[in-house]
Amino acid sequence: MEETAKKKTAYRLPPCPWYDIEGTQSWLESMAEDGLTLSEEGISDGLLRFDVGEEVRVRVRLDAAPQDTGLFSSGNEPDKEAVEIAEVAGWKYLRKYGQFYVYMTADENAPELNTDPAVQAMALDAVRKRERSSSFTLLFWLIVYPALTLFGYPVMTMVTVLGVPIAALGLLVCILEISGTVRKLLHLRRLKKRLAEGEALDIRKNWRRGANRYRVVQLAGWILLIAWLVLLVRGWGEDISDAGKIPLQEYTGTIPCATMEDMGIPGSFELDETGYGGSEIKVWSSLLAPTAVQLRQYGSVTLMDGRKVEGVLYIEYYETASPWLARQLAREQQQYNKKHWKSRYAELALPELGVDYQAAYMNIHPTVILAEGHKVMSVGFLQWHEGDEMPVEEWAAFFAEELKK
Repeated sequence: MEETAKKKTAYRLPPCPWYDIEGTQSWLESMAEDGLTLSEEGISDGLLRFDVGEEVRVRVRLDAAPQDTGLFSSGNEPDKEAVEIAEVAGWKYLRKYGQFYVYMTADENAPELNTDPAVQAMALDAVRKRERSSSFTLLFWLIVYPALTLFGYPVMTMVTVLGVPIAALGLLVCILEISGTVRKLLHLRRLKKRLAEGEALDIRKNWRRGANRYRVVQLAGWILLIAWLVLLVRGWGEDISDAGKIPLQEYTGTIPCATMEDMGIPGSFELDETGYGGSEIKVWSSLLAPTAVQLRQYGSVTLMDGRKVEGVLYIEYYETASPWLARQLAREQQQYNKKHWKSRYAELALPELGVDYQAAYMNIHPTVILAEGHKVMSVGFLQWHEGDEMPVEEWAAFFAEELKK
């Protein structure tokens, strides 16, 4: 038995968006004249599959789907009865494309599928309303909601997690996506208005005008989105895995802020590496915060009055690019912790410490947030033994004075 020759296929990027009915119809007809007929198979609207064969003159029509054509919707394929009626009239159903069904005929005598512009206008208006609803729903859950969640604390997010380049790239992706949605809805609205006024669709639209620009923009958009997602995932992965942190005893640089070691008699500090997770430090730099330090320090220190304090000190220290950024970062840290800890969060009263910004609260342990000039410091201090422990007012005042230096 002879093997059936494998059908040759080719792939092409559309020269216009799926909602440009006139441009898409003209393009698909031109492709058929060049020997590339739209295939019945294919899963992407961004890269269409064509069957390679003889050059043929055809007519292609996009019929507005009465229901949403999403993957799991009932309108994913047209009704069998509609397909059969089209076949009787000489039209073959090929595939769905966007919110339309694609029909084709090589029969010059086949009647048009739809000839009444008013009926076409009503069908197109249904597509426009569906797109308006689904587009804004999609934009909210994929862009607006994450943006509100992540960038509700913009300075803190850019300094501690994403960094300015990733955040800026994400903002650009959001702007491009929103502008594309607006263009789509405006185009469908204008086309619907033309049909409602009795104007027939242009079946010979010059699809080549602007085709290269559209393809370049589409490719650039996809590259931009993929790059942003890769950087975002990598950034979150590094944050979750605590990449960059090293044991505190291995750090050979100068710590730019006060620590437990500076709280008591010089030389009395004893580092403890046996605590949960160990004593560790992470130092990095960003555009908004040229100096950034996260530190966890287990140990004990003898105070000037003889008390021996033991516990774990949690420090976040930043030297920001401006005093305003420092105050804003301090505010966002407090707001984030207030929302994050919820029932455990309880504000603590402190005397005036003479800094630009101060806040104190209790979650698992007392925490103080201070900002002075371009410096920001968040300090949490969990002490082991009662009796010798420092009151929060005492150690908060110590770190406030150190921050002023």
